[in-house]
Amino acid sequence: MTIAPCTPDRTLADLMRELPHASSVFEEAEIDYSCRGARSLAEAARDAGYKAEDIIDRLQNGDPKTAIDWFQKPISQLVAFLVSDHVQTITVRAPAIREAIERAIEMYGEIEVLRRIRTLFADVISSIATHVLKEERELFPTIQELERARADGAPPPKVRLGPRVLHELVDHEAFRDRARTLQNLAQQLPEDVIVMFLRKELRTFNRELHNHMHLENNVLYPRAIETENELRRSPVTAAV
Repeated sequence: MTIAPCTPDRTLADLMRELPHASSVFEEAEIDYSCRGARSLAEAARDAGYKAEDIIDRLQNGDPKTAIDWFQKPISQLVAFLVSDHVQTITVRAPAIREAIERAIEMYGEIEVLRRIRTLFADVISSIATHVLKEERELFPTIQELERARADGAPPPKVRLGPRVLHELVDHEAFRDRARTLQNLAQQLPEDVIVMFLRKELRTFNRELHNHMHLENNVLYPRAIETENELRRSPVTAAV
């Protein structure tokens, strides 16, 4: 694949398509790449307090071999990874954070900030659980059906992806905002080992959430919609 110059006018999504390590660079720079990949690098860098040239330097000095190039993997393999990531979040990450919250409450009592953290985290995990259930029952099977249809030369499914994906994007932005609020609330707590552990768990949750949403927003959905459009333009579809 030919890589275009890394310039300030390129979008984050374009750069991540060509540079597999770009998402890690954006995460480290606290640039919102998961839900706002359509922004130019110049705009994203400015919003995060950087010059575009600073981020370009990081991109050019990074190692592409350190990241999986999901743009080149089969869609079915990406879907399988996302499903396994769902399990990791619900069964491993969420219980660890709940435990960390309860340990902090044992230490400081049910002070307002900890009550807010507990309530907000319970809400966001409940929302994520509902969200991923719908993905795995409805959206992912439709996307995999598209992949099979292209392989078999068959017509696409009747259900169009566009409206369903828009709903996904709205949910993702809500998850991003609530995860950010949780981190900000944790910064209000006193400095000690228990709080530092809670902050660490929330940072990990935030980073994993960003990467997961990036893989859906910037990789899976665009590839699936591109496949759908190809199928609908094909002579087989036109003849149906």
